[in-house]
Amino acid sequence: MKKNEKKNILIIGYTHPKHDKRVIRTVESLCKHYNVFYQYAVSPGEKDSEQEDIFLGNVKFLPLIFDPAKESTMIKKFTARRPFDKKLLLIIKSRKWDAIYFHHFCQTFPVGAFRLARKNSDKIIYDVHENHPENFLNTLHGVMKKIKEFFMWKVFKKQLILSDRLVLLSEDFKKEVFSKTGVEKPYFLMPNYACMKAADVKKEKTVVYVGKITRGFESEIKIIKELVRHGFKFRVIGSKNETFNTVEHECTGFLPYGMMMQELSKASFSIVSYSTVSDSGYMNDILSLPHKYYDSLAAGTPVIVKNSFTTMCNEVRRYGCGIIIDVHDVPASINKILKAYENYGSLQQNLINCIDNFVWDKEKEEQFINFII
Repeated sequence: MKKNEKKNILIIGYTHPKHDKRVIRTVESLCKHYNVFYQYAVSPGEKDSEQEDIFLGNVKFLPLIFDPAKESTMIKKFTARRPFDKKLLLIIKSRKWDAIYFHHFCQTFPVGAFRLARKNSDKIIYDVHENHPENFLNTLHGVMKKIKEFFMWKVFKKQLILSDRLVLLSEDFKKEVFSKTGVEKPYFLMPNYACMKAADVKKEKTVVYVGKITRGFESEIKIIKELVRHGFKFRVIGSKNETFNTVEHECTGFLPYGMMMQELSKASFSIVSYSTVSDSGYMNDILSLPHKYYDSLAAGTPVIVKNSFTTMCNEVRRYGCGIIIDVHDVPASINKILKAYENYGSLQQNLINCIDNFVWDKEKEEQFINFII
C-alpha cells in the first residue's frame, strides 16, 4: 500500500436500512479515514440514489435487496434469508479487507461469516447493540426459547472470540456480555447518542411519545389519561397507532429528524416505556438505551422512564434528568410526575448541566475513530 493511501473497510449493515442512525454514523465517521464499502438493505423496488450521499466522498454503496414480507414463518425466514446471506458472503470474499465492521451477524451463517471475515480481513469489529441470544427469534417461548438461547450464547461466544474489537451500548451491557460469555475484548462504549441539540423554546404542558408501540402499553395509557385529566396534552411524534385511540391526543405523523427534535423540545416530558416482547425479564429492554431516550434529552425534555429499564434509570438518577415510575402503580406515577412539574425549573437546570453527555459530537467521534483505526 502506498504511503497516505486510505485503507479499505467493509461496513456490514446487514438488514438495516441505508440511513439507520447508528449504522450511518459509523459510515460517516470512518469514511474520513478509510475507503468505506457500505452494505445495507433495500426493499424490492426501492429507489436507492447515491446522489443524496455525495457528501460521503470515500463510500462505495453495496445495497442488497431484502424483503421481510417473505419471512412470515421460521421456515420461510430461513429459506428467504439464505440467498441474501450468500450474497453477503460473496462481498466478504470479494477482496482482502483491512477491516470488516459487523453491525449484525449473518443469521444463516452466524459463525461462518465471521470465520470468512477472519480469513479475508486484518481486523474484525463487532458492533453489538442488542442481546443477540435473546433477540434472535425472540417470539419463541418456554422450552424452545431456553434451547434457542442455550445454543445462541455458544454461537455468540464464538463470534466474540473471532472478533478483534467490540463496540457496545453501555457499561451495563458490557458486563452482561462479558460475564455470560467469559470472553473479554478491547471495547468502546457507544450509546445511541442524539445527532444534535434542539434550540431552547418555550415549553408546553405536553407529554409526548416518540415512535411506534409494539405491545403491552395498557398501564401507560391509564397514566396518560390521568395526565390529560390534570391539564396535560398528549402528543404522539410519529405515525398513527390504534393503541392511542382511547386517549385524547395529537399525532404529528412522520417527521424528518430536525423537525422531530423541534417537536420534542416543546414538550414538558417524553415518556419512554415499551415492551418488545411479553417477557418482563427481556434483557434487550432492561438494558436498552434507545434513540428516543437520547433524542428527548438532547431536545431539553426530561424523560419519564419505566422502572424496569435498569440502564436508563441509572442515568436518570445520576443526572437528575427525568422521573422513574412504576407503570403498574398509576396513582404513585401521577403523583411523581405532578411533583416534578411543580419543580420543573430544577429538572430543566439539571438537563442543561448534562446535555452534552447525550449528543454525538466531534470529541466522541474522534475517540471512536481512534479506537477503530
